[in-house]
Amino acid sequence: MSEKYDRLGELDRFWDLSELTPKPASGARPIRRPHSTEGVEITASSGMSEPPVSSGSGTVLTRYIPPRSTGTQLSAASLTHVLTYAPTESLIHKVILKKWKCSYSYYSEFLSDAIRYLDREGTECDIVPFFSYVPQYNQMSDAQLACYFWFRHCARGGCYLKVDCSYVLLYVFELINLGERLDPKETQDQLVGLWNAYSEAYPGISVKLADWICDYSLIHRLPPPARGRSRLTAKVIALKEFFIPMPRGDVEGCTRSLLRFCNSYDYKTSKFATPENLPLFDRHIYEALLRAVRYYSADGRLLSGVAFEDSRLARDAYAGALCVAEEKYRLEVEYCSFSRSNELRFLIGDLVKYAENKLRGHLGIKSRMTVYSVPSEVAKLLDEYFAEALPGRIHTPREREKQAYEALYDVPHKPLSLSDAARIEEESWSTTRELVDAFETEEGAEASVTVPLHQSEPSVTAEASLAESAEEPADECGEWKRALGELFAVLVQTAEGDLGALARYARTEGRLSDTVAEVINEAGWDRMGDAILEERDGGYAVIEDYREELLGQLRAEEDL
Repeated sequence: MSEKYDRLGELDRFWDLSELTPKPASGARPIRRPHSTEGVEITASSGMSEPPVSSGSGTVLTRYIPPRSTGTQLSAASLTHVLTYAPTESLIHKVILKKWKCSYSYYSEFLSDAIRYLDREGTECDIVPFFSYVPQYNQMSDAQLACYFWFRHCARGGCYLKVDCSYVLLYVFELINLGERLDPKETQDQLVGLWNAYSEAYPGISVKLADWICDYSLIHRLPPPARGRSRLTAKVIALKEFFIPMPRGDVEGCTRSLLRFCNSYDYKTSKFATPENLPLFDRHIYEALLRAVRYYSADGRLLSGVAFEDSRLARDAYAGALCVAEEKYRLEVEYCSFSRSNELRFLIGDLVKYAENKLRGHLGIKSRMTVYSVPSEVAKLLDEYFAEALPGRIHTPREREKQAYEALYDVPHKPLSLSDAARIEEESWSTTRELVDAFETEEGAEASVTVPLHQSEPSVTAEASLAESAEEPADECGEWKRALGELFAVLVQTAEGDLGALARYARTEGRLSDTVAEVINEAGWDRMGDAILEERDGGYAVIEDYREELLGQLRAEEDL
């Protein structure tokens, strides 16, 4: 029993971690342990608090913790209004600037250094590597600081050196935090120049810097920058509409912006927008959309005829950037959304599809796209435009390319020969006799089929019938009647606009509508070089480019 407990004691000692800790040397001061293990309570205040004060027991501390720089969790009561303004000739209708009632000072040293180094001139020197997630002046050596001043000197003059990303970020932080100490318009130009120069080399800051440029411009009440506007807009996530100018009464500019930024369908990705057709697409799709925009802006206000509400956006300025408290704002924006308004995007997309369908018809392309939300009044306007812009549309049917294997199924062309007919008949009778002999019964019963023993010449009746068929005059039926038979009447009804005629016939005959349509389209290939029916929502219809010509042929055959 005692041996058992000894073994258990050894197992317990195995888990005793105190055996593994180093023993203090003789005479060494023992390790002092805290007298209390109670937790420390930390509270945050909405305003500036007094310096840390310890309680009488020394176990509870009340400390001031500044809020996050993004301020996303703060309530409305912690914000104070600074400024409200309405930009002119812009999709942004109202901008509200707010600041927090509390403040912070942990970037004050950076701002002091930025002010101190503002006029420091740079001299040419070697490029020194430098890396920091949040670069600041006090993190740099003398060589790196000299390199930064030389890089900044060149950037101010429009020359951008090949430096590490941290140098670029430091210069961006400097421009943002100096605020009104610099000319805001020149600062905006500097920020845009940095984005143009380094956005491709450093994709990690491309999106952030684009949003920071937008924030800086809104805070300092600046219009969109002229340089790099389209490329910047593609990278901005929060508020693309800031970079879309909307001059008062400029319907043409509005139309171009709608095509680029508020369009659910890009016609340039169409397989029919080939290099030869693209100039035609660019011109007429823009002009057609311009007429629609003018229709929706009849009262003088752009797109006032399209009913949709303004979008609202609230965000913290310079999210992710080093920013001192005096330059940190809360932005609340009301704007006409081109990028987030689904109703407007789908309407513009359908208008573009409608215009492309018209161009496809002009080019002789039979396939069409489905269009859902184009009002009849607007469709009539677009029809009138294309009737004026593309008059006298003439379509030459395409010749169907014959496949190589189809030659194997062709019937050889030979003149009518009575001797060949007699030979074929003799061979058929010979085959019949062999089959009869093979199936004779074992009792020797004769087959019920009686055949002549030998017939070297064709019978007079056969010869006469062949000669009669050779001399028989052609009937008076037209080509469509001979090819389609009873389907001729169905095609006439379909050409006259009855979309359900083909489906009714198919149900009566117990056939599929697709099968009946294939038979009619095959006849179309033989006579017009193309399919003549296309499927629509209500059934099958004759392709518009062929309808008048086909209807004329069918009515002519009805009169025969």
